[in-house]
Amino acid sequence: LKQSLQIILQVCAGLQVAHSGIDLHHTGGKERRKIVHRDLKPDNIFLIPLASGLLVKILDFDIAKICYEELAEQTRNLTGSQVFL
Repeated sequence: LKQSLQIILQVCAGLQVAHSGIDLHHTGGKERRKIVHRDLKPDNIFLIPLASGLLVKILDFDIAKICYEELAEQTRNLTGSQVFL
């Protein structure tokens, strides 16, 4: 139970960072964008054993959504449960 809690807390912390925004670097500079994973499942949680415990990595951001505030309202329905990817 303790190990499961540690894993869940690290997953939540990682998602919080992505949802808060990360810097995307490109030739014109960098932009801060919020990222939504959209395919979170056990297969996309990678555990790395360390002497101090487990390190959690969140994998497979292939279908992640980059949130652009100016387009958020227009694209809100594109991630609904009725959308086929």
